[in-house]
Formats: sequence, C-alpha cells, structure tokens
Amino acid sequence: MENEFNNINNSTDIENAEPVETEAVDTETVDGETCDCAECTGDNTAEADKKPKGKGIVREILSWVAVILIALVVGGLIRRFGIMTIQVQMSSMYPTCSSGDKVLINRFVYLVDEPARGDIIVFIIEEGKYGMWIDALPVTNPGEKDYIKRIIAVGGDTVHFDGKGGVYVNGELLDEEYLSDSVMTMPGSSGDTIEVPEGYVFVMGDNRAISIDSRDDKVGLIEVSRIKGKVFYRIGPSDSRGSIK
Repeated sequence: MENEFNNINNSTDIENAEPVETEAVDTETVDGETCDCAECTGDNTAEADKKPKGKGIVREILSWVAVILIALVVGGLIRRFGIMTIQVQMSSMYPTCSSGDKVLINRFVYLVDEPARGDIIVFIIEEGKYGMWIDALPVTNPGEKDYIKRIIAVGGDTVHFDGKGGVYVNGELLDEEYLSDSVMTMPGSSGDTIEVPEGYVFVMGDNRAISIDSRDDKVGLIEVSRIKGKVFYRIGPSDSRGSIK
C-alpha cells in the first residue's frame, strides 16, 4: 500500500508542477543538427563586409582634394600677401645688397600703407607667360623678370639731376648715406627732370654706375600695382644677416 501512495504522490507532483519557460532560439535544425549560419540566424555582417565600398573611396578622395585645395589657397595667400624669399642676381643695389644675397620681402605692407621714399622694393619689369595673376601660386612664371631697386620719388614728386652727381626731389638735395662715397648720380635717357604722376614711383639702384632704372627709358616709372613688396631683411649669407634699409 505504501508503494501505491508513493506513486500517486509522485504523479500528483508532476501534474501540479509549473510549466518551465524556455527561450526561443533562432536556429534551424538540419539533418538533426543545429545550424547557426548567417542565412539561418539572420546575421548579415559578413555579407555587408563583402559589399563594394565605392562610395567610401570616393568620399575619401574628395576629402583629400579638399585638403589639397585649402593648402593651395592658404599657400597662395601667404605668397601673395605675406612673406616671400628671393635671391639677388645682380649688383645694381651694391653695397646695400650684393649678388647672391637672399632677402625677405614683405608683401602685406603696401596693402595698408603707401610706398615711401627710401623703400627697397622688388617689382615686375616684364610680365611672364601667364601674366601677373599666377604670382599668387607657388610656381615659376616663365619669362617674368623682377628688379630690386630703391624708391627715390613717389607720385606727385619731381626729380632733378644737376649733372654734377646730385639728385634733387622737389627742390631738395637728397642725402643718400646708403651710397658709396665715390658714387656720382648722372641722368639717363629719361632726361634730367622727371615728374612722377600719382600711382607711380621713380626708382634707382644704389650702384648708380651700372644700375638700369627709372633714369632709362627701358625701365621708366614703375606702376605701384607692379610692386611685389618691400625688402626688409637679409637671411643669407649667414655672416651678413640683418635688417636692410
């Protein structure tokens, strides 16, 4: 009898037991085995990795193009309106500058100020193949020819040579301390008296005997728009570094 009651109690326990919840598993059984491949589980990561990345490559190329363009623009602005370096090729500015000197040019100064008497400038005497617009780019303009000279007179001034070595501006004899003691300044093909109109400057080299400058019709008066900038510092050779005046 005890066995019967024990069996009945066991049966009752089974019937009254709470159902056990099981988690649904997103898998399929193939030939009696569980399959967890991407197709069965819905995991498409591998497939996504296999898709072409054309759009990403194009986007990356465009970003690099943008970076390059920005660099060119910034470099052009610095070159056009900032500081640039040139090497003096001739001796027309001796003793202030010698052939082979490397000097810095301030290209910004004449955006906020006017060219002044005594300034040493670099200007375009002959335009290059591509005109003056390419001057902002970090490239060489074939055929362009630049001169380095000193401004003697500006717009509204009158320059006169007395024929004895003296230079007068608006009736006053210039005290040119930057010249060698033996230098005599004589007039050229432009005549002994020159009136400078507004928007122009009259320039000469400090080595007056060999300088081709505004005294010569081949150069003449220089338009302010052709001035590249003001020379202010010598960076080489190393034993002659310093300000230039």
